Amino acid sequence: MRNVLSTLICFVLSCLCLPRFHPTLASTSGTILNFPETMNISVSSNIDFMFAKKVFEYDDKVHCKMDSLRMYIQGSFSPLEQVCLDARLGMADYEIQKRGSHGRNDPGQDYGLGFYYGLGLRGKVIQIPVLDTWVGMGAQYNYYSPKNTTRYGRVFESDAMEWILSLDLSRNLPELGPCGENITAYVGIRYSDLDIDYWHGPFTIRHGGLRNEDEIGVYLGTEYMHSERIHMHLELQFVDQNSIHIGAGYRF
Repeated sequence: MRNVLSTLICFVLSCLCLPRFHPTLASTSGTILNFPETMNISVSSNIDFMFAKKVFEYDDKVHCKMDSLRMYIQGSFSPLEQVCLDARLGMADYEIQKRGSHGRNDPGQDYGLGFYYGLGLRGKVIQIPVLDTWVGMGAQYNYYSPKNTTRYGRVFESDAMEWILSLDLSRNLPELGPCGENITAYVGIRYSDLDIDYWHGPFTIRHGGLRNEDEIGVYLGTEYMHSERIHMHLELQFVDQNSIHIGAGYRF
């Protein structure tokens, strides 16, 4: 069983280097990322790309797609050995267009970079000694307030709220040699709930809203400790959305 798991994790790690992957709104889900020592802090700089996420306009009953870019700084604090609190602050945008033939002549809603923040709680729940593997869980909240956009001569405003619940397995990779102890790979499943509102003037009238069509997704990633304090990470997300997340940080 241990050999099977090692092979699977090595395969997951190798997938991260595939150049044919085409990256898609979501923070990282990996429990172990930027996890500081007890009563210490980790600060990281992060960037996310999301493409063609399926969302549904539930007032006009229209299927849409969504792209997003997000850049932010995350601070993580560990009050207990196996518990981590997150706070994120940065900028984000998103663009929404109708899917299929309905979107050919539609200008869509392209909101520019605006305010973004997030909060989170993560925990290393159970260690499996035989497999040298941690079971981790996390909950994340994100709020987006991008810049306004113009559509059909009207100014549109928008904001979005997102909840993410995640469950994963993570493990160091000593099988890769001396540098393997500095590499941790993980794979997991996640539940996400994204709620987008938009409205337009001249009066503040709610015009519509969108929700994500797919709620269950999978993710995989890796973290590399360049030294005791400097770390880098990469995460890919699939099924509920196609996204790529990269970042680097420092542990105090």
